[in-house]
Amino acid sequence: MKRIYKYSVGIVSRQAIIMPKNAAILSIQFQDGSLCMWALVNPEAPNESRTFAVIGTGHDFPHDVDWTYLATVQDGSYIWHIFEVKE
Repeated sequence: MKRIYKYSVGIVSRQAIIMPKNAAILSIQFQDGSLCMWALVNPEAPNESRTFAVIGTGHDFPHDVDWTYLATVQDGSYIWHIFEVKE
């Protein structure tokens, strides 16, 4: 059985989010002023910690990292780009 779960995402350079193993990220958007991530998960799978980064347009971007792009979202005049950090 799979379900769609919602996770809160902070606007910080790096953060760990605990979710079921092999969760598939579906969307990242603002909902009621908060940045949220929706993922298709198997709730019976063991949990794992995944690391995400939120980088603003014009901010420094590390050149020596293995990051996977997930989404770009608008927050008024701010634009945020969300990546999964592969460590």
